[in-house]
Amino acid sequence: MTVSVIVPIFGVEAWIERFARSLLSQTWTDTEFIFVNDSTPDHSMEVLERVLTGFPGKKVITVNHEKNLGLPQARLSGLKRASGEYILNADPDDWMEPQMVEKMATAAMATNADVVYCDAIKETTSGSRVMRDKEYSSCKELSADIMRFRAHGYLWNKLIRRSLLSPDLFYPTIGMHEDMVLLCQVLGRGGSCKKVNLPLYHYNRQNVSSMSHEKKHLRDVASATNFLQLLEFWEGRKEDIPFRDSLPQIILRCGFIAMKYAPSILEEHPLLRRELLLLSPGQFGSLKERARLYRVKEWLGSLPFKSGRILCCIFNYNENPKAEGWANRLSPYFHTVILDSGSNPPCKHPLAVNLDNIYYSGLMNEAYARAVQGGYPWVVVLTSDLGITERAARALCHRMDKLSYSTNVGLYQPANGIFSKSHSKSKASLFGGIRKTNFQEGWFHMVRTDLLGRICPVDLSVNRLGWGLDMGLSYFANHEGRLILVDSDITVSHPSGTGYNRKEANRQMNEWFQTIPGFEDPFHMEKAPGGIEYQSL
Repeated sequence: MTVSVIVPIFGVEAWIERFARSLLSQTWTDTEFIFVNDSTPDHSMEVLERVLTGFPGKKVITVNHEKNLGLPQARLSGLKRASGEYILNADPDDWMEPQMVEKMATAAMATNADVVYCDAIKETTSGSRVMRDKEYSSCKELSADIMRFRAHGYLWNKLIRRSLLSPDLFYPTIGMHEDMVLLCQVLGRGGSCKKVNLPLYHYNRQNVSSMSHEKKHLRDVASATNFLQLLEFWEGRKEDIPFRDSLPQIILRCGFIAMKYAPSILEEHPLLRRELLLLSPGQFGSLKERARLYRVKEWLGSLPFKSGRILCCIFNYNENPKAEGWANRLSPYFHTVILDSGSNPPCKHPLAVNLDNIYYSGLMNEAYARAVQGGYPWVVVLTSDLGITERAARALCHRMDKLSYSTNVGLYQPANGIFSKSHSKSKASLFGGIRKTNFQEGWFHMVRTDLLGRICPVDLSVNRLGWGLDMGLSYFANHEGRLILVDSDITVSHPSGTGYNRKEANRQMNEWFQTIPGFEDPFHMEKAPGGIEYQSL
């Protein structure tokens, strides 16, 4: 079994001779050595060449960068030249025990593990100490503890199957916690792992030029930037995120760093604000994490109100005065747009966007697309022909704003009524179960954007009029353990004469349900799991 050892070289003239001798003296003979000259400004390469003359017959590959690209990109360049079945990344200011590669390669062959790791010895000016990790059998378990800083997130003590280190991963450009950024992707794709219970790698902390000696706040901001770039890289990918289980920890840590050191991170990476607002205490197992989440949420709540949290979409068809009235009420509170679907004459309000007559489901698709494009964590959807008192409208705005910071609500609706009389099946605050109500509850709701994405885009050839959209949203809110709140203290009214045909609506709705990935029979689903608390309005 061939092992490829990748060694980036930059500014290590004082250390590289010791490292190179320890590496080239490895007892595992089927090893190739890849040295990447990352445009080092010193004499590191000359020292390396001198050492290499004492080890003839070794398979050595040298890669030269015309300019300095940084550690992660140097490793990527080495990976592209590697031919080994397993990869070991090493740093040239450290050194290795002579049997390190042999011990780890033997373990890999014996267990067929995707990742083999060992203990290390931390070398400092004041002495040495062993850095130990517990034994893990699953790569994902190891990754989870690394992301919680309960295990060491270094590359240099891990032998990794070559197929996991594919070039299509995100390789960071900033040198802080770059190993963790890569490992969460690699381990998320891996299966089994195996520990060699020996300290085989010497981690040199005597190199004062290391970036990790910089001030903590600079290191933390660099780390957060790396992880946010990682999330942005994977956001547009079709395949599932390999580190999905670690997302809450990543997002919370980045938010905490933004709160402490660099609020501008929120503007530089809009994804962070959106994802922080969607975090819930139930996603964290420790009191420390939950307390940190509370602090971050409180900080977000103190920021200027008009900060891109909620997109409000008013669906309009030939109800221009009412649409304009709703826009005037809501635009001081939310980012508001009138989506005018083929009105005659078209709505002329400054917030109106005139579209073809794309019916209710087409408007829902448009609202979802705008929310995703703008990074809004919540979407308000209402039809313009609704009625509401001015007092109730003001109360509704304040309630929606408060709910936007809630951690457990997936879907919120005011009670709906005909001729201002509250609909009997709407007038309740429900937790768990599915609401067996007809389409008229789709008149008004505020929904999490990620929840809306479970049903959008709606297939217009199957369901263009929107039958069962609220049912689909309720199903997935329940399925994901989110509260479905129907607020009976505030009522909006809807005129009669909707032309509802129960038989035809049910036929189209059930046909549409069959097109939704992951959707099951909504009338026989289990209630959402317990442990969810709802903060009183």
